[in-house]
Amino acid sequence: MTLTNVTVTDPLPGITVSGGPLASLAPGASNNSTFTAVYTITQADINNGGVENQATATGTDPNNDPVTDLSDDNSPLENDPTDVPLTQTPSIAIVKVGTFVDLAPLGVTNPGDQITYAFTVTNTGNVTLTNVTVTDPLPGITVSGGPLASLAPGASNNSTFTAVYTITQADINNGGVENQATATGTDPNNDPVTDLSDDNSPLENDPTDVPLTQTPSIAIVKVGTFVDLAPLGVTNPGDQITYAFTVTNTGNVTLTNVTVTDPLPGITVSGGPLASLAPGASNNSTFTAVYTITQADINTGGVKTRLPLRVQTRTTIR
Repeated sequence: MTLTNVTVTDPLPGITVSGGPLASLAPGASNNSTFTAVYTITQADINNGGVENQATATGTDPNNDPVTDLSDDNSPLENDPTDVPLTQTPSIAIVKVGTFVDLAPLGVTNPGDQITYAFTVTNTGNVTLTNVTVTDPLPGITVSGGPLASLAPGASNNSTFTAVYTITQADINNGGVENQATATGTDPNNDPVTDLSDDNSPLENDPTDVPLTQTPSIAIVKVGTFVDLAPLGVTNPGDQITYAFTVTNTGNVTLTNVTVTDPLPGITVSGGPLASLAPGASNNSTFTAVYTITQADINTGGVKTRLPLRVQTRTTIR
């Protein structure tokens, strides 16, 4: 039987069906041109992975009774919802910036100085991320803040996550601190989304390198002691001067293979090399030397030498 006043309605919020009603629709007839609708996709739809719903067709039979049917996606004989899948591209990016903090004593990099880290996390995908966290594998560092309950597509957060790292002697010896943090979020399908940090761009994954100023320096003190050998009581060629050397690391980096040389003819420095000498450390027992006095030394009234480290020593012979 012929149907009249044929209409189409759709309960999807935000959609309006255009066209119609059809004045009549004969038995076996179809119409695919009258009714159309446009729907604007929302963030919730993308988070859900698609839009699924059903429309309703309604006509009036010759007895003035309504005739209805729920829509199907491909067959007039079924009533399956129409599902339009939407592509999800979950993605996250993190930028990690480190700032050196000079603590007392000021003016030189020392163990105990700090690096403060700021993290900017950005949702670079098209779905909302939840439970966003930042972790950092650098030993001795703990990231404060978070997790973020949610982060919308395109949104950035640069205030929630921070960290403080205390510089070690090994860091200064290496000339800096280099590492990467990891941002992790959960997509709407409950799958993890991660990214390694970059130092200045959400589009790259370069480690963050905070250089530390190295100020290598060494100092040496040379002390000479006259030794009166027989015949006693008078200075003669063959008497000796014993030298003791105190070597100090006056810089902020560990020194290795520390040696002492002396240009005085006839003298040989014994001891060493020192495998390593830490900043601030001194050694006064490893290096020694013995010099045998000559007649020329007595004629000049003493022995004066200058070490390569510009520490002058003079031993007076009386």
